[in-house]
Amino acid sequence: MAQGALDRAFALALSLLLVTMTVFNDLGAPVRACRSPRTLSFIVWAAIRFEQRAVTAVIATISAIALWYTVHGTGQFARGSPDISSIFLLMYTSTLSVPALFSAP
Repeated sequence: MAQGALDRAFALALSLLLVTMTVFNDLGAPVRACRSPRTLSFIVWAAIRFEQRAVTAVIATISAIALWYTVHGTGQFARGSPDISSIFLLMYTSTLSVPALFSAP
């Protein structure tokens, strides 16, 4: 990889981690506003600038962070029942991954 591509990959990874952790961390907010679509821009970024391998890595990172916060009872998809939480999380990751993998070259 060239130096420019490494710089873009580092910028993608760092901003992806910061924004995704901010989106799924409730920080004690009483209102559960749906902030999870904000992560879609990173999938589009990876699909345009990189190849399918990068899109897969971005989806895996977003899914792992969403899973972490859901299991610990915070985040967008943490509901009363673990079954319902897992269904919401499955729908979210499916909605992200299927179109994104078809859009990558």
